Parts: sequence; structure tokens; C-alpha cells
Amino acid sequence: MQSDYAVLAALRRVGPPYTLAPNELYTGLERSSGGMTKMLKRLADLGLVRRVNNPADKRSKLVRLTAAGKRVEEQVFDALHEPGP
Repeated sequence: MQSDYAVLAALRRVGPPYTLAPNELYTGLERSSGGMTKMLKRLADLGLVRRVNNPADKRSKLVRLTAAGKRVEEQVFDALHEPGP
């Protein structure tokens, strides 16, 4: 899905360790918090992102791109930027 790729790309753009707070994702991608929650669950179930503890706030979690998620993002990016016939 295009919206799933947008999440992966946003995480990749921030650079290592490819981590953002969920509110940064839904604000930057102009999604609702509920919609973002569903997307993040789907991506986590696929092993493309994972939730990690926020060292600055023990009550919250951050979203981190996994190695598999980085590979998928790179493959989609390359396919989108491949020269046409």
C-alpha cells in the first residue's frame, strides 16, 4: 500500500536508527492517530517496523524501521525510480 510505503520512507529519511514517535509520523504524513495505529500494527505484524521504548519518556514507545523494513523500502524506492521502457 502507498500509505505503508510512506511510513517506511519517513522512517528511512530520518537516518539511523530510523526511529520516530508515532505522533511525528501521523503529523508528518497527515494521517489520523487511529489510522496510523492501524498502519503501524500491520507493518509490525509484517516485521517491517517494531515498537521500542522511548528512553526520554518511559510511558511511550517509538517506531523503528527493522532491517527487513529497510530492505523493502529500498526495493520499492528503486522500482519507483527505475527508468521506463
